[in-house]
Amino acid sequence: MPEILRKYVAALLAAVMQLIAALFGLTSCGSEPEFRVRGEVDGLGTQNLRVTLYCGDAVQQQSAQAIDGKFRFEARAEEPVAGEIYTNAGVLMARFIADCGDNLNLKFSAEDPAKFEAEGNRATEELAEFMAENADAIAAGDPGTLNAAVERFVGKHAKSLASPLVISAYYTPEGNEKRLGEMLDRLDRRSKPMWIVEPLMQPLLAGAAADTARMKPIRLFGNDNKSATLRPGGSKLLLMAFTDEKSRGADSVGALLEKAAKERSAATLRIADISFDTDTAAWKRSLADHPLPERVGSYWAIGGQSTPGIELFAVGRVPYFVLVDSTGMTRFRTPSVSVAAKKLNIKL
Repeated sequence: MPEILRKYVAALLAAVMQLIAALFGLTSCGSEPEFRVRGEVDGLGTQNLRVTLYCGDAVQQQSAQAIDGKFRFEARAEEPVAGEIYTNAGVLMARFIADCGDNLNLKFSAEDPAKFEAEGNRATEELAEFMAENADAIAAGDPGTLNAAVERFVGKHAKSLASPLVISAYYTPEGNEKRLGEMLDRLDRRSKPMWIVEPLMQPLLAGAAADTARMKPIRLFGNDNKSATLRPGGSKLLLMAFTDEKSRGADSVGALLEKAAKERSAATLRIADISFDTDTAAWKRSLADHPLPERVGSYWAIGGQSTPGIELFAVGRVPYFVLVDSTGMTRFRTPSVSVAAKKLNIKL
């Protein structure tokens, strides 16, 4: 287990004990165990909303009727809860934090989830501020820009319950497990109850296992329209590039594969491009539009990231690069073209 993860797990165990002690010392909310939420959703109309509340090990579900986009509901809270509001079709509309006695006022848009205003408690107001300040990045969905924004936010709001909520909603952990662990370490104990933080641990644990994974034979679909099995051996190293129709057409990805094929001998490095396209038609079309170097083997993964053997590497997005040695041991895994090039000692 990597040292950063060992330290983090030890810190979490200590935090659990402190949290248990704190919970035993909690006083009830007296005569006001409820919190109340009023909301207005631009463009929603009239329908029943679903509200999911997370508190400790408990998950509560309730409904709230929106009439001309306006709704209200109340619920009990002996300690802070994280809430999510969904349409009756299951579309996530908004997130919030609430505590006993809170009176929250929320305004958001059915068309633009980044438009969110909140009054009533500081954590939800800080969440709304993050969304307003980073509306363009949220709309674009660029992981690098959003990750940087989340890290800045957490650096300024280490004591806020908004921080774990912002991390879970907007941070892409694949390839950034170490930085995720460092962010969680920075959070004040009171701002990271285990019922919020525990789901954030999963990428850390999956990433730690993937960093030391040994490759197993992977059954794929080959460019010759026949089944194929990809396994280590036959060269000192095997580079697997996981792509799709969009990422395969990126100049940086093409340049990396072309330079690797040109600068490394077949005895030193085998290269496999493994497609996560939705179907073989999209895969074949993108290969025609963006031909791969002759030395690069082309495959389609029937189950995408969940294909047996691929799931060991915790590939959460594309493009993604995994290098294994002749025994199948992972040498590196990264979503970054530049990092892959540096590890392979290739100048782009």
